Amino acid sequence: MMRILSHDEKKRFLKTAAEKVRAASEALSDAEIQSFSDLDEAERSLFREIWLTLPDQARINLFERLLEAFERDDLFDFSTVIRAGLDDPEAAVRLLALKLAPADACGSFLQPLTELIHDRNEAVRVMAIRVLGRYIGERVTARKVQPRVSEAIKALESISRDACGRTGWALMEALALAENPAADAMISKAIHGADPAGVAAALRAVRYSLDDRWTENVLAFLDEEDPEILAEAIGAAGALRLKAARETLMKLLLNFEKFDPQILAGLILALANIGGSATKKILSFLEEALSEDSDLIEILEEARDLFEIAEYERSLDPGSDEPDEPDDSAEAEWDSDEDYLDQLALKIDLYLERNGLLTDEDDGETDGEEGPSSTAETRFNFDSAYDGDFYDDGDEEEDEYGRPDDLSFLDSGAVREKKRTFMDWTDEEVAAFRAAHEGENFDWEAFINESGDAD
Repeated sequence: MMRILSHDEKKRFLKTAAEKVRAASEALSDAEIQSFSDLDEAERSLFREIWLTLPDQARINLFERLLEAFERDDLFDFSTVIRAGLDDPEAAVRLLALKLAPADACGSFLQPLTELIHDRNEAVRVMAIRVLGRYIGERVTARKVQPRVSEAIKALESISRDACGRTGWALMEALALAENPAADAMISKAIHGADPAGVAAALRAVRYSLDDRWTENVLAFLDEEDPEILAEAIGAAGALRLKAARETLMKLLLNFEKFDPQILAGLILALANIGGSATKKILSFLEEALSEDSDLIEILEEARDLFEIAEYERSLDPGSDEPDEPDDSAEAEWDSDEDYLDQLALKIDLYLERNGLLTDEDDGETDGEEGPSSTAETRFNFDSAYDGDFYDDGDEEEDEYGRPDDLSFLDSGAVREKKRTFMDWTDEEVAAFRAAHEGENFDWEAFINESGDAD
């Protein structure tokens, strides 16, 4: 935790920070970053003197440093710096100032924001509209709309007639956040348009509006190949809590490696928002299977929170216990939740293998302790949390399937009526198979898919 700087310390650090950003030679210290936060009148006066002496690139450098700091700690109050940046003659500085403006402080910036939505620079206009929309969206649900919020909405409405392209799409999203009826026609036009960026923006506006009149459009775009449109459709399906989308989202999750990383995160969060018993099992499984993936830990924690909220709200809804709506957009490729988790376990194994995330325990190389050889085998320990068993826990018949140094169990003549798959192998069998193919360019995915097919 940072200590409180004295007035004299702030003055000194403001000056040393100015020299650093002017020279662009080194990073700002924590104390120098802090010196720009919560300025009193005397400190604001000193800052304005320093600000007027900084060349264009130095002002850009300063905002970039403050943005990095704000992403780490959003308790900083850089209002004085932001206000100066919004009036800056350089478009790059104005844009950075808009990015640094927090929604809860935008009320004090309404006057420059309503001017910047007319800015000559398109990127600045778009960002100003988005900041203004975010400010409105957090306050429009109040029982009585505050005069400042009404003023901001009127400012947006004033440019709706002439706005087009990126500016028009940003305006559509802002009006959707404001629950403004003008957004409906804009969404309809964009969502049926030919421009992929406009379609994605329309789906984003649907997500902001929480209007389920767009359900059929959202479901249709879950089959979209364009990654931006697909990502927004997934987000909208989650925001609207479309139970009819659950099977499609689960199907997409089985093929998560085909998509960008943000789509995997979006799928997890969307399923969490929709809730349900299948989602509960999926989240619990992913939390265990991906515990070593630092990039997904925070996503899974957020998903767990969203799921708990969804389930709580479901418990308050008398109609929430009705059966899920059928998902006409997806043909289920699994017979039960357990069958689905079996398939997901194989996909996760491939993901962990390719990304070097298999631990020594996963590889069966522990000292004195025998751990699961793969995520698929971890599923043996996973079924206790739910009713019913995923697997037959009968005694192993090792002689029928071959010993560790004998790969004859792969012979089709040595299988039972229910074909054994990769997930049925013991630790020794997996180790023997890997040893036999060491050094080869072996296609694991093709092998797992083939060994998992039914006779």
